[in-house]
Amino acid sequence: VHRDDTNARRGKNSYIHTDPTPIPDAHYQDNWIGQNGLDLIDAAPKDTPWFLQVNFNGPHSPNDITKRMHGEYYGPARELDGFPQPHDYKGRFTEAEHERIRKNYSALVENIDRVFGLYLKKLEERGELDNTIVVYSSDHGEMLGDHGRFGKSVPFQASAGVPLAIAGPGIEPGVVNDNPQTILDLTATFLDYAGVGLPEDMDSRSLRPLLEGQE
Repeated sequence: VHRDDTNARRGKNSYIHTDPTPIPDAHYQDNWIGQNGLDLIDAAPKDTPWFLQVNFNGPHSPNDITKRMHGEYYGPARELDGFPQPHDYKGRFTEAEHERIRKNYSALVENIDRVFGLYLKKLEERGELDNTIVVYSSDHGEMLGDHGRFGKSVPFQASAGVPLAIAGPGIEPGVVNDNPQTILDLTATFLDYAGVGLPEDMDSRSLRPLLEGQE
């Protein structure tokens, strides 16, 4: 069912196929991935350090959302019209179509935020929230119509800029650093906090001094 629905959304106009997917919430890709990660935490011993990396599929084209997510952004319960239009757009989609595209994309983001909240709740239930470093990031952005482009592959901010939020024991709360950073440095950061030395041929640099307010 998912394969047939995805194939029907392919092509140059894949972004404007904004109707909900027939996949139920439990089987929806990001929810399924999220549940697998939660199950792994449940299986982790409480007296041993552990590392978990969860790679969600969304937000990503074809921007298919579940009926629940669709109802939250298109139903009467929330006033969500008037999304900003793309910057410097020259292309084939109308303002109404861009409105739908951005609603679906926002629903994808909000769903991941919801699942992420389940992880924080799980850590709290296990008594590990104050002893766990939590990182929220991504691999790339989305042009979403800016400059007439969709996807990534260009060095504009919408494509190259990604979120990077880090919290945990010893990390200064509420600090915003506008200097250029790279997620390549997360590797060295994790090894640093784990007390493991960096390989000599590794270019990654630990962000720990910055996170702890030392520089």
